[in-house]
Amino acid sequence: MKFSRIVAALGAAALIAGVVVGPDEARSEDQFTVGVTVWDVSTTPFAVPLVKGMRDAAEAANVNLIVSDPKWDASVQVENVREFIVQGVDAIAIAPIDIAGVLPAVQEALDAGIPVVGALGEIEGVPYIGVDDIEYGRLSARLMLEALATVEGEKRIVMFRGTAGGSPDRRRMQGMTEVLEASGVEHDWVDVTADWLPDKALTGFQDVLQRFPIEGSVTLVNSMGNCMVPPSLDWAQRLGRTEIMFVAIDLCSAEEQAIGAGKMYGAVYQDPLIMGALVVDSLVAMREAGDYSMLPDFAQVPPIFNCTQANYAECEGRGF
Repeated sequence: MKFSRIVAALGAAALIAGVVVGPDEARSEDQFTVGVTVWDVSTTPFAVPLVKGMRDAAEAANVNLIVSDPKWDASVQVENVREFIVQGVDAIAIAPIDIAGVLPAVQEALDAGIPVVGALGEIEGVPYIGVDDIEYGRLSARLMLEALATVEGEKRIVMFRGTAGGSPDRRRMQGMTEVLEASGVEHDWVDVTADWLPDKALTGFQDVLQRFPIEGSVTLVNSMGNCMVPPSLDWAQRLGRTEIMFVAIDLCSAEEQAIGAGKMYGAVYQDPLIMGALVVDSLVAMREAGDYSMLPDFAQVPPIFNCTQANYAECEGRGF
């Protein structure tokens, strides 16, 4: 439960061979059982180390962890929660796909006396374990302004968006907009609906470049997360559009390496291993305190890091 153990997750390997859906081990009668449903643990890069962080923390705390994979299907995630209720788990953590659609199942769990938390996505009426996504957006916008400082005139910013209406995407955009508008920098947003998918981001980026083919007509590309930048960065390099700057939220290995190679300006990021451990450790602490309405102190302000070419030595190897 100690934050030192969460930080120790940084030293763990960032990949697992696969995610087994279901209980890790047969539990003893008094073992704390937590059901977790995570967006998609097979095709979402961020989810792999996130789940590993959860499993490592669960093993250290003798928690029986059940992980379900809805594969980005909101209706399946609702059924995940209902199955956890039937199984009689002690607590449920949801990394939400549809923050509104999951509410009926959340209420069913609460009515059954099972506490629920939102993990890396806020759900109305339950505690949230994760970074402040508005602040995440603010920090990303400040990184963009740093990158754009030498560019004169109006800037065209392409934004690879997550799931429309989802809490992280919406709140991160709120923070970005707040900082950029306050800066007075002339800018034009071009949104690409990517649903957190790198291939979909690339298709949208290719369309943008067809609309704006002249060098300098696209200034910067940013991403809401989940390793959406690398395919588009490679495409821009192939077309000779090296004037386009790239930044990102979150930091996958390909992005970290691109920063080190001088092809990408930088990223603000949360460490998925830390965040996974934080979910489990927070629930353990809440159970011990007998209060599932309040997060423990160590979970109040999860760390957000910064990686640029200037401080690359400090973030090298931190990508998931």
